[in-house]
Amino acid sequence: MMNQSNYNAKKWAFSVFILMPFMLTAQFKFTKNEITGGHSNIQKIILLDIDGDTNIDIVTSGNDKVYWFKNDGSGNFTRSEVYSGSSTMYGLYVIDLDGDGHMDILSASTNNDEVAWHKNSGTNPITWTKHVISSSAEGARSVYAIDMDGDTHIDVLSASPDDGKIAWYENSGTSPPAWTEHQVGTGLSADQNVTAGDLDNDGLVDVIASGNDLTIFNKGNASPTDFTTNIIQTGVNHSESMTVLDFDSDGDLDIVSGRSTNRIS
Repeated sequence: MMNQSNYNAKKWAFSVFILMPFMLTAQFKFTKNEITGGHSNIQKIILLDIDGDTNIDIVTSGNDKVYWFKNDGSGNFTRSEVYSGSSTMYGLYVIDLDGDGHMDILSASTNNDEVAWHKNSGTNPITWTKHVISSSAEGARSVYAIDMDGDTHIDVLSASPDDGKIAWYENSGTSPPAWTEHQVGTGLSADQNVTAGDLDNDGLVDVIASGNDLTIFNKGNASPTDFTTNIIQTGVNHSESMTVLDFDSDGDLDIVSGRSTNRIS
């Protein structure tokens, strides 16, 4: 025979099961707000406070341009051009690259094989100065930044499918930084997207790349190019984006990737 406490518990659980979908549906309502002055063929969008006013701004890359949309705090955005060129900007990343306390912007562009960073002046209004990191990343498509060698300077990584190359560029720590290229691998099938993090908790930054394959390059201590290649999935195809994050709070970084074939994994 079911006692009263068990009956009440099951009744409560049943009520939650029935009512929760309606409650969630009622809570999540969104109003579309158009941000004017965008540009065609947007490839990447990053949300971050660029000018230090605590308001979340928008940075976009696409056909020939990188834009910053300044948020006034009320959801009104003013567009500023960071860079205008002649090549589709696929890769985009935002970080304080030179340690001056201001958010800089990294870009990777296809037709000119270029990985570049755009220095934030820190003034009002902000002006941007382009510095080329590499012009030999053929068909450059993805860019990421992290301290790869533990010297407190932010280094840069790129993925370029036309040469199948994953590379990282060592930051000299000077002002402006000079860059030394170190190849993680060439002739790869994982050449569309790149990110990095310490996947095996050994204190070294590993590199993760995706394209037709999803590959982990485990960092070793011997040299800047000491990586062990581990292909963890083949036939990924049409990989468009990727990130690493501890999704299940177990202390280990997980990998999530998105494909143009309407799949997230």
